[in-house]
Amino acid sequence: QLFSLDCSSPILGFMSYVFDPSVHEIFYCLCNGHKLIVANDATRKDVILLDELVNKYQVGLAHIPPSLASMLTIDHLKPLKYLILGGESCNVSTMKRFSEFCQVLNVYGPTENTIVSTIHSFSSGDRSTNIGKPLANVQAFVVDVSFHLVPIGVPGELLL
Repeated sequence: QLFSLDCSSPILGFMSYVFDPSVHEIFYCLCNGHKLIVANDATRKDVILLDELVNKYQVGLAHIPPSLASMLTIDHLKPLKYLILGGESCNVSTMKRFSEFCQVLNVYGPTENTIVSTIHSFSSGDRSTNIGKPLANVQAFVVDVSFHLVPIGVPGELLL
């Protein structure tokens, strides 16, 4: 529901098949008729090879770690319509750079929840990182050490 890509727009299969975000990459393609452009181990570690792959196949959606995104330039990912950043903390400057030409989504989800639990669509006015709101059929609660709900803005433990 978040993505408006036509079937001619390939999806980057960046994540190793043993890492839960690969489930999204694989099944999104299967369910929606997209090509999956699978990055090999060398491409996952080399920004030049990643640039070549994204540009050669005009990839429309990619889910990559923020630490790798911070090493890329806008030219590396110009064909993208959607950039999903997750798996680790992301800084605002990285999200802002890429939001100039594509929709940047900051996602959060522990492996135990399989793939993504919360999502935030970055906008240029954002001043801090934000893991967003729970997806449909996901509930999120912030509680104290006694598992009581805390008011908005009060630090606590996130339960999904």
